[in-house]
Amino acid sequence: MAFNANTLMTLYNSDVLPKAVYGSELWCNVTAKDLAKLQEAHIFCIMHIQGLRVSTSQDFSHVTVNSVP
Repeated sequence: MAFNANTLMTLYNSDVLPKAVYGSELWCNVTAKDLAKLQEAHIFCIMHIQGLRVSTSQDFSHVTVNSVP
């Protein structure tokens, strides 16, 4: 059973993201490298939800689901 990409993005934004960044205001020693890894994981999830290849433009993947980078 396949789900609509908009439905999956709603679930991702309402359930996954809050759990992923829970307590982030207490992260003291976050480096630019750590933030880059979080951004990479976020992009991977959005592209996987859409069924896009990794080589697809990140800007395209954000625009098609009305997501903010």
